[in-house]
Amino acid sequence: MRLIPVFILLPAFLPAHTSVLFIGNSYTTQNDLPNTFRLLALSLGDTVEVDLSAPGGFRLEQHREYGPTLNAINARPWDVVVLQEQSQIPSVHPSNTALASCLGAARALVDLIKLNHECTLPVFYMTWGRENGDEQQCPTWPPVCTYQGMQDLLRERYLLMTEENFGRAAAVGAAWQRVRTERPDIDLYEADGSHPTPAGTYLAACVFYTTIFQSSCSGAPFTSALEQEVATALQTIASSAVLDSADTWRLFGSPGMSAHISGSDLAPPSTLTLFHPGEGQHLWTCSNGQSSTAQQPVFALEPGSYEFTHTYTDLCGFTDTWSWTQVVWHVSGVGIAEVEDRVAAIRSVAPGMLEVVAPSSAGLFTLHDLSGRLLRSTRITGSVSRFGCPGGALLWELLTDDGRRYQGRVYVP
Repeated sequence: MRLIPVFILLPAFLPAHTSVLFIGNSYTTQNDLPNTFRLLALSLGDTVEVDLSAPGGFRLEQHREYGPTLNAINARPWDVVVLQEQSQIPSVHPSNTALASCLGAARALVDLIKLNHECTLPVFYMTWGRENGDEQQCPTWPPVCTYQGMQDLLRERYLLMTEENFGRAAAVGAAWQRVRTERPDIDLYEADGSHPTPAGTYLAACVFYTTIFQSSCSGAPFTSALEQEVATALQTIASSAVLDSADTWRLFGSPGMSAHISGSDLAPPSTLTLFHPGEGQHLWTCSNGQSSTAQQPVFALEPGSYEFTHTYTDLCGFTDTWSWTQVVWHVSGVGIAEVEDRVAAIRSVAPGMLEVVAPSSAGLFTLHDLSGRLLRSTRITGSVSRFGCPGGALLWELLTDDGRRYQGRVYVP
């Protein structure tokens, strides 16, 4: 899959009064991060309205179906929505299903955010490694036994979420690491070695200001009851950590909706429908000469490999282009296999989400990438199952309890 982002940038997209919704958990509510950010911005001349949905310990997977979070998303056309995952989830072992669920939930939430208002900017709150590593995961996953190992994984996975969803990373974890190195006298952790002290929350607020407004917060009069010298040091480190790596955090990326498709449906024998939620202008082109300007175009394709390009201009005036290779297989190879009078169908029903319609007998369903790496092994017991998975072209196999084996490929956006 090839991703080719094309942005038409404006000098600034934030209005005089900026609205920011925080979606997270206790790392967001501790010491009232939203209000600390609001007061910091106000002291620098920027008026911000904030709201939050952040029950303790909540995961993004829970937020995607949590009524108060969904109501908050739809409450107004937000300028910015901040997404924060539970502190351990992004650092789990790659085979842990919680990671796939996290990535799938991030995509689903961004889709909901964009459906409410295409011009909302999703910002991913990159958190920090625990002070002495993660004792819970350590016995089975050695990389998180130390702060640095956990921090490296958090950085990697939050950047993945940022890039996949064309958002912006609020690199609190990166600034946190610099404070630990340059100012070890400033205590960022509470006694539990996890939650932030008032200094840690103030550092996070500084990162959010610099990330959202693309401007240094150095010299801000608001110090949140910290000593002036400490506040000044945190302002300086936060501003430098963000602005010195602007491209890494996608600081100047478009806040508009990307051209990334939200799903596809390949119906036998060879009818491909592509889905995108945007209400702006679409141009779809296929390497076989077909094109469409519809929001949900339908292409008639013979089995083979095709190059697709989708160019989308959203309602904010931003243009993005996404290109990918679409492989169309024979009926038995696209995720559909005849099973007596029943059909076993494996298809993508949403970004990062597969649906498996199994035959009458139960069995073991496995999923691999094209290099043969096992991504998921799940026992299918019901007629219909859904679960999260990475995107791309994947290989599946269904081995039923009565010894029948079915195999194929499926594309997951």
